[in-house]
Amino acid sequence: MKFYCNFLTPINNHKKSGFTLIEVMIALAIVAISLGSAIAITSQDIMRADSMQHRTYANWIAQNKLTEARINNIKPDTGVQDGSIIFAGNNWKWETRISKTGIDDLYRMDVAVSIETRELPSRTITGFINDNSRSRNNVSN
Repeated sequence: MKFYCNFLTPINNHKKSGFTLIEVMIALAIVAISLGSAIAITSQDIMRADSMQHRTYANWIAQNKLTEARINNIKPDTGVQDGSIIFAGNNWKWETRISKTGIDDLYRMDVAVSIETRELPSRTITGFINDNSRSRNNVSN
């Protein structure tokens, strides 16, 4: 009588489980592409928020320059004036252009404001100012 031992032959009663190396690499590639696009979108949002903040500050500065010209008691000088101001931690440059409108005592004022390190204006506004110096002189006489 012969006895055969089957201890050395593998028993395939269960299937192999797990991922292959190719499947893992494909999954990592998909995750990397997704994270890359998420980072790109986030950085664009940060740049948009920064740009919006600068445009808002530039608008405030331009509105302030226009308001200063409106409440002054001196005759507006036609031509270009420029200057700078420190506001919200940045150095801003402004330029005003005052021109005649064809209507007595009414002038057009264009105000352009930008950060000193940038060439293009962050905000340009246009307003109209009245020459109050003549009407105040007439009232005092």
